[in-house]
Amino acid sequence: MIVQHTGRPSLWLPFCMSIWGTISILTGITHNFVGALLTRFFLGFVEAAFFPGALFLLSKWYTKKELGLRTAILYCGSLISNAFGPLIAAGILSRFHWRYLFCE
Repeated sequence: MIVQHTGRPSLWLPFCMSIWGTISILTGITHNFVGALLTRFFLGFVEAAFFPGALFLLSKWYTKKELGLRTAILYCGSLISNAFGPLIAAGILSRFHWRYLFCE
């Protein structure tokens, strides 16, 4: 709704992604479970803005005929990243501390 109100997803998405990166880095400097839980909670707010905002941005640039393919590519990319992300994380965690996933 915020993206629709501003009408500028080209400004809203980079703003959310920069906050997303900042909170991800803050996850790496937490020292206890509560801190990690709180950073993941706030990360969910800005992470939730990405997919609908990306779809809205695609709908502003492409025609209805082209939009189906672009949406399918975005969705498949999301599925592929969700498939291989945990495998990469498991490889990192097998040798390093969990904080290396985020900032160190």
